Amino acid sequence: MNETSSVTIRYNHRILMKEIMELYTLIKKFKGTVTFYHNHQSISAVHLPKLVTFFLTIKKGSHLLLVVNGQSNHLFLRNVKAIFEKEYSFNHVSNSISFEHPLQLK
Repeated sequence: MNETSSVTIRYNHRILMKEIMELYTLIKKFKGTVTFYHNHQSISAVHLPKLVTFFLTIKKGSHLLLVVNGQSNHLFLRNVKAIFEKEYSFNHVSNSISFEHPLQLK
């Protein structure tokens, strides 16, 4: 069953292009949807150009919301957290909030 999880990312340090590529690879392998939200703007993270542009335009100190809908969200979010919370950055990823979808439409 799919579940929806969300985390808030405090974006205090820009992630490097290498890390954006790691994130993109992780998203492409994930069996579900991944959406980033910032200042009433949302992007589906499956398009690399949009993902790169999104991270290039975010200012330090911003808060991002990451919403994930799929299976094994906790594993995916643990890997995302590892990308954002590198030892040299001051980014912080909150604990995830999850809920299962009561209805599954096919």
